[in-house]
Amino acid sequence: MRFGNVLREDTFGNEHFDYLLAHPPFGLSWRNAEERVRAEYERGYEGRFGAGLPRVSDGSLLFLQHMLAKMKPADASGDGGSRVVVLFSGSPMQGGATGSGESDIRRWIIENDWLEGIVALPDQLFYTTGISTYLWVLSNRKKPAHQGRVALVKAQDHWQKTRQSSGSKRKYLGPDQLDKIVRLYEEALSAPIGGSPPATRWASCGTRTCFTGRLSSNARCGCASNSPPTPWTGSPPCGRSSKGYTPRS
Repeated sequence: MRFGNVLREDTFGNEHFDYLLAHPPFGLSWRNAEERVRAEYERGYEGRFGAGLPRVSDGSLLFLQHMLAKMKPADASGDGGSRVVVLFSGSPMQGGATGSGESDIRRWIIENDWLEGIVALPDQLFYTTGISTYLWVLSNRKKPAHQGRVALVKAQDHWQKTRQSSGSKRKYLGPDQLDKIVRLYEEALSAPIGGSPPATRWASCGTRTCFTGRLSSNARCGCASNSPPTPWTGSPPCGRSSKGYTPRS
């Protein structure tokens, strides 16, 4: 661990890691690092932010790009590679219309098949905010059976009530809930394509491309209207197969 602002300066240089874990500040503006961030972006994929720049008011996807830049390369035999786990609000999943920086970053992740799964957690877990949060799990060493697939786990109902409220915190995850969530995630990773429950598909609501299914509501998947999103009948816009996106709850 090193102290500093990772958006302004890469304090780890050319180092790469097997596992990366982070909880970036929710909705943190990157305006005070804008000059350095834009300079890094201009380097393209030789820099850390080549996939795109999110809106200045929320740097979540910059932190994620920084982590992905620190993955070890994986070879054809499956050796090497890394796994990344990051805790986000719903904003990185739903923010930004088609063609925006956020949309380009998500497309880049999907087209590289790095997104292994997303776990939707209960709300009211934190002292300073009651918002719902999501664990993103990413890897460049997916097992062959899971390549081209994303595990979606609905874990919002697995929590215990705190004895006393503290700020916005009214819930917590006990050992039983953690074991259940881990088990659900493992089951989602091993679920056969076309198994039960029905596979989640890509969908479009006219301005965004997003995941749909039991993981989230229309609003959380990025659809601005109350009408349900229209499923794609073929491949999603990124060109990947829409098969095998299996939610678990």
